[in-house]
Amino acid sequence: MKSLGEQGIQPARGRHIRGGVPSDVRDELTVEGALQISINGKPFTVTMQTPGEERALVRGLLFTEGVVTRQDAPIDWQEQRDEAKGHILRLNAQIPGEFIEQDFEGRRSLMATSSCGLCGARDARDIEMTGCPFRLQPGERMAMSHVPAMIAEMAQHQPIFDATGGCHAAAAFTIGGDLLAAMEDIGRHNAADKVIGRLLEERRLEAARCLTVSGRLSYEILTKAHRAGMPFVLAVSALSSLAVEQADRFGMTVIGFTRGDRATVYSHPENVEGA
Repeated sequence: MKSLGEQGIQPARGRHIRGGVPSDVRDELTVEGALQISINGKPFTVTMQTPGEERALVRGLLFTEGVVTRQDAPIDWQEQRDEAKGHILRLNAQIPGEFIEQDFEGRRSLMATSSCGLCGARDARDIEMTGCPFRLQPGERMAMSHVPAMIAEMAQHQPIFDATGGCHAAAAFTIGGDLLAAMEDIGRHNAADKVIGRLLEERRLEAARCLTVSGRLSYEILTKAHRAGMPFVLAVSALSSLAVEQADRFGMTVIGFTRGDRATVYSHPENVEGA
C-alpha cells in the first residue's frame, strides 16, 4: 500500500517557459479528490481532500463541528475504495445515537471545498464559537523560545509539500513543545481535522495545547483549536481579523508570521514567556 505521501502525489507533464524558451517538464501535483461522508448511513457532506488518513479526518471533522459530542465516542467504519487508485471514495461512520447531535442531517447541505471547511454549513449558528473561555492551568505559559522549533518540526513532516509545493500542514504540540501529531492535506482545515482526529483515536487530545498551521490562520481553524482545547495557535503566515477577535474573546493566544526568530503575538501575550 502506498504511504500517505505517495497517495498525495501525482505526476504531471507540462510546458515550462523561461525567457520565452519553452521546454518539457515533469512535475508533481498534490492529489485532490472527493470524499463522501455519511453518518449512520445518512449522507452528511462531501469534502475535497488529499487521500490518506480519512478516518482521522472524519473523526476530527465531526468532533470539531460538534456533531460528535464526546471525545471517546465509538465509531465503526464502512468504506468504499477506488480499486485502481486505492483511494477511499466513501466513508460511513456508524456512531451510537447518544454520542451525536440528533439534528446532524441539517448541518450541511453543499460540498465543502478544499479551501473552505465551513462551506456547506446551513446556518451561521453552526459555526459560532460557543462555550466557556479558556482557563489555563496555574503556571501554564508557552515559552516563546519553543516557537521556531515547533514550526521547524512541522516542516519536517511535509513530504507532499516538499514534492509539490501545493499542500498545507498542521501539527499539535504539548505545552513544552513536544510533537504529538502532524498531518498534510490540500485543505488547511482538513490538515487540522486530521491532526485532531488522530489524537482522538489515540486518546491523547488532552495533552495537546498548541496547534501550528503552515499557512494563514482564519476563523475556521481557530474554532477547531478551541473545540479541541488548544489555547495556543501558531501560523506561518497571516491571521484574519475575526480569528484575532475571537481569540482575544476566548482567552486564546494566536501568533502569526512565525518565520525563523520572528513572530507576532496578536492576543493575550501574557500567556507567552518572552512576549
